Amino acid sequence: MHKEQPDAIGTQLFDASETPTLDLLISKSEDHSPADVIAVFDSGFDKVMSVPADLAESLGLTFLGMVVEELVAGSWAPQSVLAEAHVSFLDQEKMVPVVVSAPFGRVVIGPGFLQRFKLRLIVDHQGTALVEDAEWRRAEKARADWPAVKPSDTPVAPWVTRVLKESEPVNMNETQK
Repeated sequence: MHKEQPDAIGTQLFDASETPTLDLLISKSEDHSPADVIAVFDSGFDKVMSVPADLAESLGLTFLGMVVEELVAGSWAPQSVLAEAHVSFLDQEKMVPVVVSAPFGRVVIGPGFLQRFKLRLIVDHQGTALVEDAEWRRAEKARADWPAVKPSDTPVAPWVTRVLKESEPVNMNETQK
């Protein structure tokens, strides 16, 4: 299987106005030819990955089962089809559970996908960045190691207030007699 070469360190930046998309290679298994796809990241997506039915069929993904839901007593309806795909992303390869969605849609990934690859997507006022989980944890630990400083109305040097109360202020602009 073709392996992706990381272009730089494990961080990708996105334009703040765009929906984050990630390039993936998807196949049935590591010894099958992959398809190059662009996946849309959806932070509210509670599954690992969603693949359109036409793509799942063309790749010959392994069918795992169906999720069904009881509508009324004794009446069941299929909700989604589950399959498994081999995904190559940022020089990592993993077997990933996928939900097969309506044909001709987009590949969608959620936070669960990034967790499998030990990555995080950080979105803030400066933009969006894809960072390695270990890098994120180091930054969080460094921030946690800083002493907790709470805002206070007390002057920076409390002794200044004490000294000023003990002596009469002298106006240095007046001439002394």
